[in-house]
Amino acid sequence: SLFDTAISLWQIDQGIVIDGPAPTRLLVVENGCTYFAECGFPDVLQVGLRLAHLGRTSFRTDIALFRNDDDAAAACGFFTQVHVDAAGHPAPLPDHLRACLSSLTA
Repeated sequence: SLFDTAISLWQIDQGIVIDGPAPTRLLVVENGCTYFAECGFPDVLQVGLRLAHLGRTSFRTDIALFRNDDDAAAACGFFTQVHVDAAGHPAPLPDHLRACLSSLTA
């Protein structure tokens, strides 16, 4: 849920509409996580995002969670999302989404 929240908040900050009557429909089709250290309340988490792959209809975002002031990630993972049309079929990524995602390249 931390990864989903981080990616959703980043998308909202970029002006990508993910809720409401006309959202950009993005389905999570694959995800994963490797834990290295425990995180929990009252830790303050920082999140790093990186675009790992940008395809015609899908993209993969790598995610790292950093606890408090730690330099080493407490967890690393990824989300692969597919843009779909109203019928649920894969559809080309909109130009505005592609431009936002390009800002996450290393």
